[in-house]
Amino acid sequence: MPRTVWQPDPRWKDDPRWNNPSHLRACAEEAHYEPQSKAFHIPLYIRPDLHVQTTYQVPHISPKDCRDFCWKDCVIYGNAGLTTSDHHALLEVVYREWFPHRAEDKDVSDGNFFGKFMRFMPPATNLVQIVHFHEALCEKLSSLVPEIEDLEPAIPYAVPPKEETRRFGAYKLRETIFDVCIVIDAGWQEQGVLLVWKNEDVAKKYNCSEGGEVQAYDSSDADGLGAACVFRCPLKRAMQMVVSQDPLRAQKRAEYNEMLEETLGEAADRYNHSG
Repeated sequence: MPRTVWQPDPRWKDDPRWNNPSHLRACAEEAHYEPQSKAFHIPLYIRPDLHVQTTYQVPHISPKDCRDFCWKDCVIYGNAGLTTSDHHALLEVVYREWFPHRAEDKDVSDGNFFGKFMRFMPPATNLVQIVHFHEALCEKLSSLVPEIEDLEPAIPYAVPPKEETRRFGAYKLRETIFDVCIVIDAGWQEQGVLLVWKNEDVAKKYNCSEGGEVQAYDSSDADGLGAACVFRCPLKRAMQMVVSQDPLRAQKRAEYNEMLEETLGEAADRYNHSG
């Protein structure tokens, strides 16, 4: 796992904090966590089409806007009945599960995180509306991939003066963002979340099948879903399946978080088990 640690600043050479790797790592983790916290507390709201109220309109997305979706594992859609407390609880569960199992390529940098949180407002009346919106969003993102600049001069999270150090940050959409999305309604902590796969073959690829905590979704609003394959399960289990194709992320791990000053995750065993 790469370690994104702020570099000591020679101007603070007499301050033990700025020469302490643990403190500098905590600074990097906090700098990463803050924008994620803001994005979950005030998510991007999805509005109905002005002309067709039963359809939700994909907002205008520029190649630069695509970067908000880069290095995310999937989109998390919030729907009916969620409160501000749910937003906070959702972030806590996602962050604590994601941190010890985060992707190695970016560590705590470049917006690397598990989910891009978005909310339907007003709430979608059925799952079909959400699935159709996600399909349209993926189509739009896919069309913009060639226009996303691979490299751009970027200022890293570093102690002042930031202009002294520059790096190149690549922007990439993870494959999983096109394969699956998560839908959350009120009561998600007790009832679980909906895990929506592109189709049955994709679900099988990620070892997602009915059994144990994972239940097939059976509801009257499932008509019209097309090829989409839907299951209900606890959020942590959903996250585990989304990252199950990465051998390193599929391994349960425990790691000390300097920002929270506690160990997150569990040791041993693997995620990509069946049932």
